[in-house]
Amino acid sequence: MPGIEKVPIVLDYEDMTRVRVIREAGHVKIEAIDVYPYPDLKRLWVRIALTPFDEKPSLDLEIFDPKGDLVSEMLVVEAMDYSFSVTMHLRKEPEPGEKYFLRATLVRDQKEVDRLEKTFDLVFVDL
Repeated sequence: MPGIEKVPIVLDYEDMTRVRVIREAGHVKIEAIDVYPYPDLKRLWVRIALTPFDEKPSLDLEIFDPKGDLVSEMLVVEAMDYSFSVTMHLRKEPEPGEKYFLRATLVRDQKEVDRLEKTFDLVFVDL
């Protein structure tokens, strides 16, 4: 509709009574990624936070084992929320206590706009 501006709304999940309206400034970016192994160490809970956006970005998640082999991969096509979580499954037997590596690549219009890399220990921690 002419004259109506689309403005993203961000909910504060800590305090659901607060709602912030934020305009996208520049390119969407990855704010944070956290990786939490499940007790079986074969699955990983990955939490992702993006900056606000108008146009939905895609996110390529890759996990590498200590040898550098790709052991899990996921493509989130046109993310709808700024904050979400996914469960990723390792395709090889886990190596408990070893360092694994996650690479997250944010894509818009088939171009990389941001990348975040994180090393984590494959250890279950009860939250």
